Amino acid sequence: MSDILQIKHPDLKGNYYLPHDFLKRLDAADALNELGCRVNYESLSRLAARREGPPFIRRGRLALYRYADLIAWAKEEIKYRPVRRIAR
Repeated sequence: MSDILQIKHPDLKGNYYLPHDFLKRLDAADALNELGCRVNYESLSRLAARREGPPFIRRGRLALYRYADLIAWAKEEIKYRPVRRIAR
C-alpha cells in the first residue's frame, strides 16, 4: 500500500491508481469524476482537440492520460471553480 498515492485534499476523493498508471480516455473521465470534476468522454475529447485539458500522449488511435497528471489538472480545476451564491 505504500506505492499507492494518497490524496490529502478536501475536495478530491480519489481512487486507487498508481501515479504513473496510464488510463484510456473513458477511464480517465471516470477517474476525473471520482476526483470531483464533472467531465465525460466527449468533454475530454473536445478539450484535447483544443489543447485545454489534462496532458495526454497518443499511442496510435489511443489517447492515454497519466493518473498523476489527472490529479494535478483536477486540483487546478477545483481551485478555480466558481462559488455558487445562494439567492436571498
